[in-house]
Amino acid sequence: MDEDEIIQVSLPPYEFPPPWIPPEQRRSHPDYASTLNQFLSRTVRFARSRQTNQFGFHIKGGKEHELGLYVSRVMQDSNAYRVGLRVADKILVVNGYNFETLDHDEAVSVLKEARDVEMQVKYFPYGYDKLCRMSELQQKRLDYQEYEEYVKKNSTNKINSTLRDSSSTHS
Repeated sequence: MDEDEIIQVSLPPYEFPPPWIPPEQRRSHPDYASTLNQFLSRTVRFARSRQTNQFGFHIKGGKEHELGLYVSRVMQDSNAYRVGLRVADKILVVNGYNFETLDHDEAVSVLKEARDVEMQVKYFPYGYDKLCRMSELQQKRLDYQEYEEYVKKNSTNKINSTLRDSSSTHS
């Protein structure tokens, strides 16, 4: 390697530090909490709402994504909300079914069949963020594939139209 050779390096985006918090307030502030309890698995139990027949949460992911299944949305004032389920909770077990081995459709089936659920979950925002980034990339890839198909289809139609027009003028 030459001394004059330039090496390109990609750096991750800069993450700003949390705002300054006075030392006496840090013990109870979430940005300064040094407790890992929030990342431990916990069990929640709840039933479908009698009014809506819903549990009050959405899921994202599955075995096909190799990142697990996560809670992607919790409806305000739902039973799921009341028991403390939150976005980025990784779903480990539901009513005895190991959700770490299920794909998305299988997990939805298990949930649809249940009237009451007992869920073992753990808050894991890092895996959830990775899953969301993967979903965005897949969507961009799909959008690009659709765009390519559209261009290919329309350029073929324009060529065929041009060929038809030129053959009709020469007849």
